[in-house]
Order: sequence, then C-alpha cells, then structure tokens
Amino acid sequence: MTKVFDCISEGESPKICADAVSSKGGVISYLLPAKHDRQEVENKHTLAYTVTGESFKFGPNEVPAKPEDFEFAKKFSEISTKLLASSQVSVHPPKVGKDGLKGVIQGLDDLKQGKVSGVKLVYKVSETP
Repeated sequence: MTKVFDCISEGESPKICADAVSSKGGVISYLLPAKHDRQEVENKHTLAYTVTGESFKFGPNEVPAKPEDFEFAKKFSEISTKLLASSQVSVHPPKVGKDGLKGVIQGLDDLKQGKVSGVKLVYKVSETP
C-alpha cells in the first residue's frame, strides 16, 4: 500500500497506518494533526474545506485555493456514490441519541470512554429539551 488516509489520527492510529505503507514509501494524509516516524513516507494533513477549490480563512490563517483538491473531490464523489449504491461499501449505521443537543454531551463522554464502536452518533435538534 502506498497511499493511506487516516480518519482517526490519534492514539496508535498513526503508527498502524505507517506500518501498513509499503517499504518503498508512500504518503499518509491525516484528518487531525499527526505524525509518524518513517522518513520514506510523506506526512500530509487533510483539511476538508479545500475540496471547495476556493481560498478561505482558517482562524488567523489564509488557506489558498487548491484546485487539485476540488478535482479529487469530484472524482471521489462519483466513485463513492457508485460503491455505496452497489453495496460494495457501506457506512456505519446511525445510532440516534436521546435529548437532542443536550444528549451530545453524553455521546462525547461515551466516545472518550471507548463505549462507541461501529455506529454513527446522531442527535435530532428538534428533540432538545
């Protein structure tokens, strides 16, 4: 494997990803700021907003437009739509939490305690007490 996208980017995840890359090298793009120890593997950070193909401010920093990210997003959308429609890949099933936005606090606590796995936590704003 020469290209890895790490959606977790914390704990042991960066090491696991680095170990999975070919001995000939490659690239890992992290969703969160993270690093690995392999010199022959390029370390990148992905910021999803760049898929718009437009420049934007991120805090005090001006992030330049990245037309190549926009082109990648178009291809990714096309491919992933087909894969999802054909059931070749699937998403985690939603787990709807209680109490709308108030319930998010409990959900975050459950995440921190490792109680959430294989589901996507969803909260309905309309159910906020």
